[in-house]
Amino acid sequence: MAGEYDKVTAGHYAAYRPPLHVPILQLALADDERFARALDVGCGTGRSTLALQHWSRQVLGTDPSPEMIAATRPRAGVTFALQPGTDIAAGLPRSSFDLVTFAGSLFYLNAATTCARLQPLLAPGAAVIVYDFEVQLAPVFDRLGVTPATGTYQHTRNFSGLADCSLHEQVGRQEVLAFSATATELAHLLFSVRDWRTGPLAKYTFTELVGALPATTSLRAAAYLTRYRA
Repeated sequence: MAGEYDKVTAGHYAAYRPPLHVPILQLALADDERFARALDVGCGTGRSTLALQHWSRQVLGTDPSPEMIAATRPRAGVTFALQPGTDIAAGLPRSSFDLVTFAGSLFYLNAATTCARLQPLLAPGAAVIVYDFEVQLAPVFDRLGVTPATGTYQHTRNFSGLADCSLHEQVGRQEVLAFSATATELAHLLFSVRDWRTGPLAKYTFTELVGALPATTSLRAAAYLTRYRA
């Protein structure tokens, strides 16, 4: 996971991510729910971590990529830390988190092992939320005249169905969300995927890509969310 998210990718992530984290979390969290301490596993440049501020007084975002962590912006009540490899529990206090989120990060981890390592970190009755979104970009690629290869990434990866995972599923949702992006924002989104940036979109510089896109593009994203109770 860390190797895929290099300095260039981190720069595009920091510049723009679709404004979907809060709307997706609202599908599983009541507006008046409050938590003492939240953990965001695989936080990237911190957009998914900052989204938790409404629900938690203290939020910690962790990520195995030094470049991603370097691009985060801590603020009051929100801190970030480098996660050593795939051990999500390394160096973290036991029984201290009552909300844990995985925003597009569980695919890069072994789900069964991660569930086992997660258990000691959870306060009794803690909420665990796994979510992701897939922006529907086929019309954009058609406009640009490119066809990216189909990857192996699975947006629906979660903890459900694991024999030795003691998390109890409470909510499972799939929704389609709409948003819009400027040409610059969309260019950052496209260039944030290294395989696209170095593959079919390599014929464009960033400036050329911005010029090839409409001033504003209406987009839709398939969102996947599952909430569990410890």
